[in-house]
Amino acid sequence: MVRVQRILVPDTQERGWVLFDAEHLPLIAPNQYLSYLHHLGRSPNTVRAYAHHLQAFSKFLDEENRDWTTLSLTELAKFVTWLRRVGSASSKSRSDTTINTILAAVGSFYEYQDRLGAETNISRSRRFGAKIPYKPFLHHLSRNRPLTKQRHLRFDCKSATINNELKYACWKKFSDGDWRSTQEVGRVRRMVKWLNSLDPLPASLMIRPFAKWRAQYTTYLKLFELRSLPH
Repeated sequence: MVRVQRILVPDTQERGWVLFDAEHLPLIAPNQYLSYLHHLGRSPNTVRAYAHHLQAFSKFLDEENRDWTTLSLTELAKFVTWLRRVGSASSKSRSDTTINTILAAVGSFYEYQDRLGAETNISRSRRFGAKIPYKPFLHHLSRNRPLTKQRHLRFDCKSATINNELKYACWKKFSDGDWRSTQEVGRVRRMVKWLNSLDPLPASLMIRPFAKWRAQYTTYLKLFELRSLPH
């Protein structure tokens, strides 16, 4: 039985959420994604919701005796049937809206892994099919939402890992409707120039909380403005 456990994140002392299997061992891949959401500054309630959505997906994988890396798109379609058949924690049947929300979380999880270079059958299915974001790519399984055009993002950070992290974070902003213009991407590219100037170059943005990165970058911008003033 997969369970969700509340924790206190050591570096921020905020609430966090992790998944454990029946042997009380942490589920590495889902927990890495939940940690990523935390470092992005997502609220504890949002991270908790994602944890429960991934818990449902992990339970399905356990029952089907499958691994998320080898699950095919056809087998993933069974997950929708499973969600309709197996009730939620409150024993109520899930609505189509709830099922779509869970699929969005699973899609975001696969997108995150894909951006980090993880090879999965789902990523291969998408690679040789339509080039669309994971969220609508998986939503067609429940036939409730139209497909949307993918935005192609490219950054020039010297760290390939940070490039992947930034591409995923920006895709998420566009996918969720928080960003609607490429002006925001331009701001990210300016931030990449700052990241490239750091010595040593960080290996990943996940080594520090998002609030600390923002504070350091804000300080840099203020110093840059001061240097630009006429003397």
